[in-house]
Amino acid sequence: MTICIPLASESTNDFLDLRYALRGLELYVKPEKIYVIGGLPEWIQGVEHIPATDRPEPHQRERNMFEKLLLCPSNEFLMVHDDHYLLHPWQEQYAWDISLLNKFYSLSRNSNYKKTVANTLRIAPKGNNHDVHCPMVMNRGILQKMRVFRWSDPFGFCVKSSYCSYSRISGVQTEDCKFRAPFTAKELKGRSWFSTADGVVEKMVPLFDKLYSKPSRYEQ
Repeated sequence: MTICIPLASESTNDFLDLRYALRGLELYVKPEKIYVIGGLPEWIQGVEHIPATDRPEPHQRERNMFEKLLLCPSNEFLMVHDDHYLLHPWQEQYAWDISLLNKFYSLSRNSNYKKTVANTLRIAPKGNNHDVHCPMVMNRGILQKMRVFRWSDPFGFCVKSSYCSYSRISGVQTEDCKFRAPFTAKELKGRSWFSTADGVVEKMVPLFDKLYSKPSRYEQ
C-alpha cells in the first residue's frame, strides 16, 4: 500500500513522532512506497519527498493539509499523520466517533477548530466526525472533485469528515484515542491505534522504544 504523510516543515523534537509512526507502519502495513509532502527530516531515507509550503496563518491549516493531499500522485493511498501509531495490522474502517453536530457542541466557544466544524456542517449537516486520530484510505479522484469546496474560506473544512460525507462512506463508530498527557501501556490494551498531542512523545520514549524497538528502514 502507498502511504501519504502530509508533514509540517518544522518540528520541536526532530520529528520524533514520525520516527515511531514509521516504525508502526513498517510493522503493520509494510508500505510499498511512502510520500512525505511538505517538510523533510534530515534523518529520513527511502521515501519520496514532494515539497510544499504551508500558509502561515492558523485559519489556513485545513487548506494546507488538503492541498498537500492533492499533490500525492498515487490514485489511492493511506493518509497518515506523523502522530498516528499502529498497534495491529491496519484494516480500513473509516472510523468516526460522534456526529459532527455533537463535535461542534463539544468544543469551546473560542476554539478555532469549532469554526472548522461549523463550516463542515454546512456541507455535511448530517455528517459524522471522521477526523479521529488514525489513518484513512483516500482516493485521488475524489479529492480532486472536492476542490469545489471553498478551501480558502477561513478555517476550511474537516478534511476526513468532508471526504467521507462527499463519498457517502458510512464507516464504523469507534472511540477516538489521543493522549494529551503521559500514559501507561495498560491504557493501550484493546486498541488498534492511538495518537499523541504535542510534547507527549518526548516524555514517553521508554514505552515507545518498547512498542517499536527496531528502527525502520526509513531511518538513517
